[in-house]
Amino acid sequence: MNKEVCKKFKDLRDAFSDNLNASGNYEFTNKENFDEYCTDNKCNDNLGKINAGFFYLLDAFFKDNSVFNSVAKSNINIVEYIMIWLSGSGFRV
Repeated sequence: MNKEVCKKFKDLRDAFSDNLNASGNYEFTNKENFDEYCTDNKCNDNLGKINAGFFYLLDAFFKDNSVFNSVAKSNINIVEYIMIWLSGSGFRV
């Protein structure tokens, strides 16, 4: 994993903790960056928050040709990294 790919996952990890709050829900610490990936710009449940993280990563790596050519094309394992992130997040849905 190169530095640019690692940074995107770190940004997501910093904003979306795997720890649940007292109500048993995930929380974004920096939700402004992720609301655009939620239905109606609001993530109302855990699945919506996980989906937002997933779509954030897809957008970060596959948004357009320039991103794809510079990051995704040279890191063929990005989809695997995203699946690993999803598998860790899905246990608490």
